[in-house]
Amino acid sequence: MYVNRTIKSFLLLWIATLIIVGPESALAHPHVFADTSLNIVFDQKGLSGIGVKWVFDEFFSSMILEEFDKDHNNRINPNENKGLEQGAFQNLKKYNYFNWIAIDGRKFVIKWVKDFRAQVKKGRLVYYFFVPCHLKASQNRKTVVISPSDPTYYTALEFAVLNPVTIKGGNNFSVKYKIAPSTIRTIYYGMVHPTELTLSFKLKK
Repeated sequence: MYVNRTIKSFLLLWIATLIIVGPESALAHPHVFADTSLNIVFDQKGLSGIGVKWVFDEFFSSMILEEFDKDHNNRINPNENKGLEQGAFQNLKKYNYFNWIAIDGRKFVIKWVKDFRAQVKKGRLVYYFFVPCHLKASQNRKTVVISPSDPTYYTALEFAVLNPVTIKGGNNFSVKYKIAPSTIRTIYYGMVHPTELTLSFKLKK
């Protein structure tokens, strides 16, 4: 069920202002919620990149679908997908696509992503995209920290309860990971310790 057009127009303007255009002005608690799953992809040389999946809350989903699901059939066709990517995803680039990443302690800036795709599942909007992040394996263990988080805390991204992390193509490597709140990094003026995935890998002997 869609919100009426007056409310929808106001809310879309609010969302555009606070999350898409300028989340710096967001209020002190989350207004958008998303469950996050990460697919860690390896190739023959080492880490290839990170597949990201976001499942949004029903309220935010209905707002975005009202705007971008032009035929209101609860499906995203290729043209609608393109419009949604341009209107409600691409400008997250300046916020590192809500993924804070560090490689061996050094921050990794996401310059581009690929394979963006949006779907509707059980009334909830789902984003999929891939973050290229090439890191060659060696005999020494390398560490990658990935924290799905919005520094303004307008959007709350939490790891999904079921299958929050999957590994693809890692048979040639010794791979370890854990999910836990950060002990050193905070967001929103030090008020929140975001949850992060700490991944390490090296060549198998």
